[in-house]
Amino acid sequence: MRSPASGRTHIVDAVFEVPAGGTAGIGTELRIPEPQLWSDADPHLYQLTTTLNWNGASAEYDEIVGIRTFAFDPDHGFSINGEERTLKGVCLHEDAGCFGVAVPPSVWLRRLLTLKEMGANAVRMAHNPHDRALYALCDALGLFVIDEAFDEWENPKNKWWQGHNVYPPRHEGYATHFPAWHERDLRDQIAAHRNHPSIIAWSIGNEVDYPNDPYASVLFEQMTGNNDADKPAQERMYDPTRPDVRRLTTIARRLSAIVREADPTRPVTLAAAFPELSSRTGLLDDLDLIGYNYKERLYPDDHRRFPDQPLIGSENGHGYAQWRAVAENDFVAGQFLWTGIDYLGEARGWPVHGSDAGMLTLAGFTKSEWHLRRSWWTQAPTAHLAVRAQPAGLDRKSFWTHPVSRNWDGAEEPIEVLCFAGGGAPHLTCDGSPVPLSFDEEGGFWSATVPASTAMFVLEVRDGDVVVARDELAHAGRPVVFAADVWHPPADAARRCRDAGIAIDSVIQIECRLLDAQGRLAAGELPVTVVTDGARVSIENGDLADITPYTSTMRRTFDGRLAVFVRAEDAGTVQVCAEGLPPVTVQL
Repeated sequence: MRSPASGRTHIVDAVFEVPAGGTAGIGTELRIPEPQLWSDADPHLYQLTTTLNWNGASAEYDEIVGIRTFAFDPDHGFSINGEERTLKGVCLHEDAGCFGVAVPPSVWLRRLLTLKEMGANAVRMAHNPHDRALYALCDALGLFVIDEAFDEWENPKNKWWQGHNVYPPRHEGYATHFPAWHERDLRDQIAAHRNHPSIIAWSIGNEVDYPNDPYASVLFEQMTGNNDADKPAQERMYDPTRPDVRRLTTIARRLSAIVREADPTRPVTLAAAFPELSSRTGLLDDLDLIGYNYKERLYPDDHRRFPDQPLIGSENGHGYAQWRAVAENDFVAGQFLWTGIDYLGEARGWPVHGSDAGMLTLAGFTKSEWHLRRSWWTQAPTAHLAVRAQPAGLDRKSFWTHPVSRNWDGAEEPIEVLCFAGGGAPHLTCDGSPVPLSFDEEGGFWSATVPASTAMFVLEVRDGDVVVARDELAHAGRPVVFAADVWHPPADAARRCRDAGIAIDSVIQIECRLLDAQGRLAAGELPVTVVTDGARVSIENGDLADITPYTSTMRRTFDGRLAVFVRAEDAGTVQVCAEGLPPVTVQL
């Protein structure tokens, strides 16, 4: 075993005999003095080389591994190498817009680094095994991983193909294959992934316990489950013709036993959609780590009900209350936002063809929510301004249904300016005059109501008398400059990827922006055409309603931005042209 960072090598030898046509197992013990431990703060990795020698022949196998200890404690949450951590996680689907699910490692790297800058330190692989490169990147970057196997067990869940809770549903998922393949697939997943130091838990299922979808219980009549809104009345009543929900407990015990036999070193968890019922039917009893989806209100009572089982938010909304439920309760190990990045599918309706639940767009650009989350999840200086129409009677529980933007052109009523600030005290001026701010306890930000005639906002975050972060917001002008910059990973991240054997140079990423005369992100969108000398390109703007074919070399900007991806092996010259502006030539 060799440490790429220090160059230290540790060797162990073993001799064993295998009969002709037979098999044999061997166990060895390698002791490493003063090992360098893997963690989110310092993701140190080792290269493990296994050399087999027999009858003058040999074969060699390399694998990247890490050394660490971790624990989930019922009262103190999660710890790594004895140090307590709060898991600040995001759920991820496996696609990346124009790439579908064939996502190059460099594209994942850019996305993951942006999520880490937000404060994220964990990923939940939703809801199936992902590409091997994504796990390797989590190892290299220091991101904890919950690896999840199934979204369905032996009965299918409803698929809302005409809109949320619009009947009739369709059924298309893993349930068809579960009876014959669940054990083989689960064991294969664990065998393939168990040497990744980033993985801290195996999840055996996601939301298999939806009420009446398809499992039913007489107890269902005593409580209301999630996903009930707009369902027909008969779908919210006990139906004895449906499969009995207690069957889930039997399956869960079987899956947990398979996991513990395949890997006894990590806890078994499950993402429960309806713990109000599942905690009473035995579904959660055999878990090492209880995962709740969107049920933060149950944390205190259920911690008292299950004092010996650690608890985590396996899937959570973006609200401040959901975060405070973690930050104010040491026994909650953390939360996983739905989701980290926008993804294809689960759309509201054509032409929208994806979910906008992410902190990043499909193009990998940050949203305003990213800055707000950063102000909660990090101590880093953060300053970001956003505006919206004054929300009369705003329901804070549905805060993000009242969209914010960086543009208030044409607003007639008073507007609310939102200040996402961290790392110091916020100070806001409007057209040069100080404006008092109030902290919104439900939204988790500072705000003020100002006239729509305001032309310029400036937010300064100060540590004492020192300005540590600053943002300004003014009416954007028309596009006059088109900027196109090649994205490069930070040197430390690139080194860690190289040490982990991850190829991150297969795709060149060009971040494009429309700028106004003041160098700010411009107002208005323009079609952009990419011209190459034969290089293969893809374009993504992050607009989930844009149905331009991904094979096209033209796409409109979205919020003044888009990303161009070029295969590195085709590297040459790329010309990016925004309509009416001087073209930009990028030498790759």
